[in-house]
Amino acid sequence: MRHHLPVLAIVLAAILLQPATSQAALTLNNIQHFSDAGGVWNNTNPGNWAIWVSPDSNPDSANPRPFLNEPNPLNNPIALPYGTYTLTLYKNEYASIDQGTVFTFQDGANVGNIVINSGAAYLNTNGPVPLTPGATVMLGSQKVSILSFGWYEENVFLQDFVGQQQNLGAGGGFDHVAVLTIQALVPEPATIGLALMGGLAMLGRRRRVA
Repeated sequence: MRHHLPVLAIVLAAILLQPATSQAALTLNNIQHFSDAGGVWNNTNPGNWAIWVSPDSNPDSANPRPFLNEPNPLNNPIALPYGTYTLTLYKNEYASIDQGTVFTFQDGANVGNIVINSGAAYLNTNGPVPLTPGATVMLGSQKVSILSFGWYEENVFLQDFVGQQQNLGAGGGFDHVAVLTIQALVPEPATIGLALMGGLAMLGRRRRVA
């Protein structure tokens, strides 16, 4: 067995240093938002109004469609890439106080939430998106963070792309728009491979001493 350890270490390291093509897919399963006056938006209950997700990071965009969850936002998980990126959210406006938003993420069998509480009025100027330190969830070995997030009043961007219930298109007044920056990091395969190579080398030395 002693003579096979270097070969085994090289083979295993070569496998682990390959891109993680078999890695579980990261999804955004639901967004649920609460306002004053009993307002609730989410993408699981047909009795609530939907939240639409655009890959366009510009909340002033003249053409944010197609949304990632159209044509039917209900129970339609959104596949997310790994890395750091910004999305824009749209919902039909109602009320004036942002009570909070819950994001449900899934990676393989692991599901977790990030809750961002506000309790303040919707943002009323096109200023910097509020930072959200500590807004992180671990899905197994997958770390997902929301780096910044904020809902803006309907009169900030004057967008009208979504309606009430699960309806697309203009209607029901201007939209509340939110800007969301996500960071999804995974363990580096190279780090795992190097650690395994080190362990095999130590095992080989112990066998030779014995």
